[in-house]
Amino acid sequence: MTLLDIINSQQLLIILWLLYFSIHSLFASLWFKRLVANHFPDLMPGYRLTFNAAALLILIPPVYFMHRYPGENLWTWSGSWRYLSYTSSVIAVGGFLWS
Repeated sequence: MTLLDIINSQQLLIILWLLYFSIHSLFASLWFKRLVANHFPDLMPGYRLTFNAAALLILIPPVYFMHRYPGENLWTWSGSWRYLSYTSSVIAVGGFLWS
């Protein structure tokens, strides 16, 4: 019996995203940064790089399972709304790159 036999893929995805958000928020919190600074002060110069690397690593499981077990779409953009969504995406990426 595998884990997917016990829970369905949507429940697994919810659990994985909640774990990701929880761990990411913990690592980003001032409380955790102070804890690391107090106990391991030599590690603080590389904390941000380590945080970003860890964030990317723990992002792999939920993204993998999203693509491995795709569910139904919650909604689809159609007609002129699709072009509006594409335009807003391009503006958002442009704003990100510009900043």
